[in-house]
Amino acid sequence: MKGMKNQITNSRILNTGLVIWISIVLGRSFFIWFDWETVRFFVQTRPGQYRWLSPWWSGWVDLSDYGIEVASQTIRPLMTWSFQIESLLFGSWAPGYHLLNFAAHLSCMFLLIRFLKKHQISQPLAMLSGLLFALHPLSTQPLWILGDRAEVFVLLGGLIALNWYPRKQWIVAAGLFTALYSKETAITIPAWLLLYDLLFLDKNISFVKSLKKRLYRLLPSFGLTAGYLLHRTLVFSGKGGYRSVDHLQFDYYFDVVSQNIAWLLTLPHGHTLIALIVISFVILFSLVFKSKMVLFGIGWFFIFLLPTHNLCNKWYLCSSVAEFIAILSGICQQLLSFEYLRKPLYIALYVIATWFSFTSYAELYHQQRNADVPRQLAEQLKKILPDIPQDTKVRFVLPANLDPYELKGHYFDPSSFIVKTDKTPIESIVWDLNSTRYLKDMTPVWTRSVEAAIQLYYNDISLRVILTSSIKSKHQQHVNIFYQPGKELELIRN
Repeated sequence: MKGMKNQITNSRILNTGLVIWISIVLGRSFFIWFDWETVRFFVQTRPGQYRWLSPWWSGWVDLSDYGIEVASQTIRPLMTWSFQIESLLFGSWAPGYHLLNFAAHLSCMFLLIRFLKKHQISQPLAMLSGLLFALHPLSTQPLWILGDRAEVFVLLGGLIALNWYPRKQWIVAAGLFTALYSKETAITIPAWLLLYDLLFLDKNISFVKSLKKRLYRLLPSFGLTAGYLLHRTLVFSGKGGYRSVDHLQFDYYFDVVSQNIAWLLTLPHGHTLIALIVISFVILFSLVFKSKMVLFGIGWFFIFLLPTHNLCNKWYLCSSVAEFIAILSGICQQLLSFEYLRKPLYIALYVIATWFSFTSYAELYHQQRNADVPRQLAEQLKKILPDIPQDTKVRFVLPANLDPYELKGHYFDPSSFIVKTDKTPIESIVWDLNSTRYLKDMTPVWTRSVEAAIQLYYNDISLRVILTSSIKSKHQQHVNIFYQPGKELELIRN
């Protein structure tokens, strides 16, 4: 009895230590202002913003107010609700929105630890593995792009399902329901459960004899997913998926996998040879040691990446980080059986956790600067021009030697104008697809960041922003603002 109490006490101490470490590193996320999409779609008050029932039969964001063509067909009512409730509670106070993302992130960590411990991963190793998941630089993405909480909720719902499958099917169903109505990638979760069932359950019974039991266990999850797909089909009149994405493209599937592996290893984009070596080592290890956790992690990873060919960016990698950590924990558990490897292995894991701490902190610091510049420009503009007529175009006139079209991506450093993709890994861990995704008519995404900030500060969605190096303007109604990096804004002409 005393030993059990000591074990519980030690576990609480370890859990508290994990939360403190993670909070020190990732707490910077609370100081990051909004990304432009969150401002435009969720924070700023506009007609029809608060929709409580319609998200169940319409797209999750209404872009018509901005004249933007809908880029995808998505039904995410739980995400819609979460942002609407936050908008009512916090208004334009950014830390309030980050709170839910941070809490969901910690919940995923503890559920992953629980899952690993449930399957013969020792407590110290499971705790360290959870720490690596929480600190992995790819995991910082949903902490600063608030809309990416959808990816966290997919993993959260999936881990709930894995942890309570098959004993408590109602909890499994609740987790799956939460994930499905948060993002479409949750349709892979029943396949996670199928793989789990095959690897961990009824191993002493022949497959034929266990088939009926397996079907009975899996039927609720597959049935719920089928119902979701039917609902989605009815909502969008048979139209499915992202309009710009062709699903189930296998011709360059390996390229997608290799890119993801490189990022999971925090390597720059496109290391195919390293990916091949890693894949070969993991497969060989699983064949030699027959580790169920390693086998499950491999299957889990490939199942999640299978539905679409465009998962080669860090928006989607929250689940992939968990899968990568599951594989790593399975490998380490086998290596711990060798006494002479124990101490070096634990030291190596702590070193990796420390490295992840530095890189994640640097990434969040980097993104804080990205978000601060548009906010600060909007604040300065509000000071020198308290009121602006509707439908005004605000032109930020940059020095002639600074080309506004080179400001691709969120990154904007007033002193150097370095594109984020050119920065070192310590400040930019992976390639940010934002550098090209939102370019339209040669309009950089940074322009939209400034535009969103100005619209929020003036509470006017009709305002537009232009970055230019020319003082001349074709627009009759405009405001020219001269911007010199590091100096105050100067009004040139109204």
